[in-house]
Amino acid sequence: MAIGKKNLLSFLVAILAGLVGVLIIGLLVLIVASEWDLLGESKKMQISKTEYQRKALRVHKMLADVSLHDVWVFQLSAGCGDHKLRDFRTLWSEKHIQDLSPAVKQLFKLRNILGDLLGWDNANQQNTASSYAGRLTKNELDHSLVQPGTPLIGSFHALYEFENEALDEIVNATVHAFSLMAMERTAEGYRIYWAIYIKNTSQLTPVYMKVIDPFRKLFVYPAIINKLEQTWKIKYCSIANPRV
Repeated sequence: MAIGKKNLLSFLVAILAGLVGVLIIGLLVLIVASEWDLLGESKKMQISKTEYQRKALRVHKMLADVSLHDVWVFQLSAGCGDHKLRDFRTLWSEKHIQDLSPAVKQLFKLRNILGDLLGWDNANQQNTASSYAGRLTKNELDHSLVQPGTPLIGSFHALYEFENEALDEIVNATVHAFSLMAMERTAEGYRIYWAIYIKNTSQLTPVYMKVIDPFRKLFVYPAIINKLEQTWKIKYCSIANPRV
């Protein structure tokens, strides 16, 4: 029995050391990136919370009590015909995420390994009772293009989807997060607003977000945005040029 406890303690210490190592690496990456101005591209893909919150969106009322973490934008070419948000969301799949750079795929793999080891994503730890699906009005339920709870990519579930606005949700041991996408027409084509909202599920949530934020902002989100902008051009415009 004593040996079992010793092994368990060693395992927990190893996991803690690994998390600390990831945090240190993340901070170093952020410092180096700041020195080399590698954050430039990432910043171009983001807008201020104030600008976003001026948009007439249902989500502002729905998530009034949830912290807005950051807001990203996709710049999409006009293509042929009139497009809706559903056209963009059909590109959002496991296949396209798997087509990202090797570095980003390794980050996803590391996150999944840690999640499995520490039980971050176990179904029995998901507090489904805390889902915001219960906040939907009858009118919203009647007009949503998807049923609340519909499974989506990366363990997210749909809350609602309308013609030009969609809200998804994930609840697990690390975070209660929301992903909002909204589309508007521009002179050049379309703009997709991608807003991330974070609600604490425990004291682990702020620590978890500080660990992953450098990787999100430097590698993961820019890679996703570049990939889907190019995929949009190929599918709807027959143009494969990257963002300029």
